[in-house]
Amino acid sequence: MARRRLFQHPRQRTRDRRFQRGAPARSEGQRDLWQRGQAFEIARDFKAALADYSEYLDRDPNSVRGYIRRAIIHLALDDPDHALADSSDAMYIEPRNPVALEVRGNAYRAKGDLGRAIGDYTASIAFGPGFASVYHERGVAYRMKGDRENAITDFKMAIRLRPKDSPDSRAELKALGIEAPEFDPMRPPKAKEVLDWLK
Repeated sequence: MARRRLFQHPRQRTRDRRFQRGAPARSEGQRDLWQRGQAFEIARDFKAALADYSEYLDRDPNSVRGYIRRAIIHLALDDPDHALADSSDAMYIEPRNPVALEVRGNAYRAKGDLGRAIGDYTASIAFGPGFASVYHERGVAYRMKGDRENAITDFKMAIRLRPKDSPDSRAELKALGIEAPEFDPMRPPKAKEVLDWLK
């Protein structure tokens, strides 16, 4: 059965052949490449991280996580076109991957295609509804589109899912004139409190 193409790019034929061959067994050197790429990413040496993730993908062209990480690096380097290609490759292998959808949404948003970005974020939420980051990213896209009501709802949901780790969503709400309540970590909020606040 032929694979459905989500994004066409010049190297697609070569990649199709590699996908059909199957992934080679992971070697020690490959694990080292991955760990070194992560270390470079943490150190914000994105060009070095890109080189390691690219070599990692040369050795394992079926690695969904490899395409996702490299797409994130392309976004950090302000290269949404390559980020779009890599996140689409990840989805070509695993179409229901919520992280690949989120990253592709970020690439579309960076290119100014807010409709497709929101579509990818919405699909990501459908496949991985507990990811606070996706609600935040979709909220940013809604805000950029001028849809204040949906932006506020998404920022509130991001805070509800990760009350301690959502300073960006709190800042976005504050910029929109909404004060985000502090949930006491020792006492989970009652369902009615959350529902009233989400309205």
